[in-house]
Amino acid sequence: MTAVITGMGLFTPVGRGVSATFDALCAGRSGLARPPAGHPAADCLEVAGLLPPVDPRSVASGPETRVLDRIVVLALHAAADALADAGIEVGRDVDPGRVDVPA
Repeated sequence: MTAVITGMGLFTPVGRGVSATFDALCAGRSGLARPPAGHPAADCLEVAGLLPPVDPRSVASGPETRVLDRIVVLALHAAADALADAGIEVGRDVDPGRVDVPA
């Protein structure tokens, strides 16, 4: 089996996407911050690399949006960004049955 990286997608504490993340890192911005009051990590961590909230309805529809794990939602966003970065449209450029987002 051969795998080829044709596009990248990132969802990081310093930005979403390759360009935003690269620019932030080159500018010396850190994604570390104190967790805000009320955050589950606020009482046990002084600093953390937190990601912004994401709405599961932006990557899925129907009743499954109530049970999608946040990690899966972030992975789907990154995968969609990677496909866009590669200029690939599922259904037009590639068979939907051959696309997978391993979690």
